[in-house]
Amino acid sequence: MNHYHHTVIKHRPLYTSSPGDAIPIAEVAFEANDPHKVTSFILDALDALAITKHDSGMLTEFGDITPLDSLPPGKAAERPEWSNDDIKVWIIKGPAPSQNRR
Repeated sequence: MNHYHHTVIKHRPLYTSSPGDAIPIAEVAFEANDPHKVTSFILDALDALAITKHDSGMLTEFGDITPLDSLPPGKAAERPEWSNDDIKVWIIKGPAPSQNRR
């Protein structure tokens, strides 16, 4: 594969906020052939890693998906935090320890 990408995932209340109110919940690097077809798998990874859980009152937003030449320092290609047949996901930054994980 070796098609690395980066994005930031944010949450905000569905009906009572503007996009500027979105709070980052995770910054991830991922490897996928088509980065725009794997966003649901990234959400599955965040769910499985207990970074976030589905909440119908929250809107999940993806930041720009940008290509990377390589993984960020300290991340090993053979050791993703989560993977399936279509994607490998590495968590760069998750919730602050004081944030309530959903």
